[in-house]
Amino acid sequence: MSALLHTPLPALDDRESDRVPGELPDVIDAHVHLFPDNLFASVRQWFDKFGWPIRYCMRSQEVIEFLLSKGVRRVVGLHYAHKPGVA
Repeated sequence: MSALLHTPLPALDDRESDRVPGELPDVIDAHVHLFPDNLFASVRQWFDKFGWPIRYCMRSQEVIEFLLSKGVRRVVGLHYAHKPGVA
């Protein structure tokens, strides 16, 4: 088992702001994973077992809406099309 699973992860419970600070130029999140619901569920199961806790468990549309509501201006969606019909 990974030592990471036994390491405290304070960032999971840290306080976050309601929005991106207004004095910043436009923020673009250029690394956003977006998958169909069933694939997202599989990814989360893998991380629960072998990886680390996922702070935000959302569906793809919710991820986009969340980022935009925080003041992110653009989102670049990434997907892992590892078999036909996934992309």
